[in-house]
Amino acid sequence: MSELQLAMDAMARLAAPGPGHARLEPLLGAWQTTTSMWVDPARDPLQTHGSATRSWILGGRFLQEDLSGRGPDGTPYAGRLLTGFDNGAQRYTGIWISDGATSLSPFSGRFDDASQTFVFLGDEPDPTGAGPARAFRRTLQLQPEGQRLTQTYRLPDGAELRAFAIDYRRA
Repeated sequence: MSELQLAMDAMARLAAPGPGHARLEPLLGAWQTTTSMWVDPARDPLQTHGSATRSWILGGRFLQEDLSGRGPDGTPYAGRLLTGFDNGAQRYTGIWISDGATSLSPFSGRFDDASQTFVFLGDEPDPTGAGPARAFRRTLQLQPEGQRLTQTYRLPDGAELRAFAIDYRRA
């Protein structure tokens, strides 16, 4: 077998969806969402309601989530999340984009079997543009059938501040 053929075979193996991708399967489908946002950790969160649809793209290599709703003031919002499993790095990777920013928020992580939770770390740009990127930790817990919970924590100066929670329920 030629060196070129060996390289092409290795690339094909890395590009094929596998067990890491299958772990994302329970996230597929249509969901109703309740989003809680903590502007001030000492106060009750603001809440919004919306919907999300998750589907496979690019031959089952990436999960695409389209999220939409209305904010507390009635303003519509929309975002898109892409999540996949990097066979080479053996980790989950993703990117968040929304109509509330012109920047990308990348993240990567793993799945914890014991808690049935995806755990991601990432960075998001400072929304004011005045400061450095802000680190975050995001969890996505597979709860009983028909429910999923995503929580996002900002990580300033080694602390962990709850920022968002999205409760997903099957539509």
